[in-house]
Amino acid sequence: MNNLIFSLGVIGNALSFLIFLAPINTFLRIVKNQSTEEFNPAPYVVTLLNCSLWVYYGVTKPGAYLIATVNAAGILLEAIYVVLFLIYASPNLRAKTAVLVGVLDAVFFVGVVFVTKFGVEKTLQVLVVGVICSCLNTLMYASPLSAMKIVVTTKSVEYMPFLLSFFLFLNGGVWTFYAILANDIFAATSHSEHFEEEILNLRNTLLKSELEKERIALELEEEKKDRAHRERRLAEQAKKIANLSSLVLCSEKDEKSTNLSKALGSKILIGCISFNLHKQQCRDRVDGEIVRNVVRWSIRNLL
Repeated sequence: MNNLIFSLGVIGNALSFLIFLAPINTFLRIVKNQSTEEFNPAPYVVTLLNCSLWVYYGVTKPGAYLIATVNAAGILLEAIYVVLFLIYASPNLRAKTAVLVGVLDAVFFVGVVFVTKFGVEKTLQVLVVGVICSCLNTLMYASPLSAMKIVVTTKSVEYMPFLLSFFLFLNGGVWTFYAILANDIFAATSHSEHFEEEILNLRNTLLKSELEKERIALELEEEKKDRAHRERRLAEQAKKIANLSSLVLCSEKDEKSTNLSKALGSKILIGCISFNLHKQQCRDRVDGEIVRNVVRWSIRNLL
């Protein structure tokens, strides 16, 4: 049993570490552009606090060192993210982020440690720290629900990638089973809620992915119909130009119809220009010899 618990803990450590690495592309972009753009620092600041509290819980509770190790790695990565945010943020956002870091990651965390160490009996320390960690974990893992709302509203899975949802699902499941086998009620409560949320997120991601495929298929069908409609219009214009060119060729033989020919020629020239534009857009195979002859005649007689 102990080997199984240890194995689940190691797998959970690996999955959690990969999830901590998930924002790395965001921060590579921030460093490259030397700007935080519209990114929000709050998730990274809160995650830093969450990892700090779980390290404290892992150190306080006997046998919970696997919880402490993974969250120690989380502290390191989240601290790097926060520092990069402070470096590249605008002065106004930098000040707000610094205040948030000071209040949550410094004052609040130190306050929790101080109160539980000196204001709570030793037998109750694990209980109090566990309750605080569970509450914060629940709030932190509820954040993907906002992304799920965007997915439902936009009918697009861009804001909730499938792989991220899948790994969060695996992570929640592994840590839930680890906590159950290790008789860790606080870790079990936190991660079971996370596991349930990720099942819902994964289900919605798959559902919206299917809806997105249907939407793309409908758009392609509409585009196909629109293209067919443009081609029909193009064919009609080709027929009209052919008829007008026949009238023009007949009018050349009659000297008394010069003015009429010029008027027809100007209309034909406009029609030809419009025809050529439609021809380029639709890439339709139409013999352009008539068009070239009519344009040549129109220019010769109008100038």
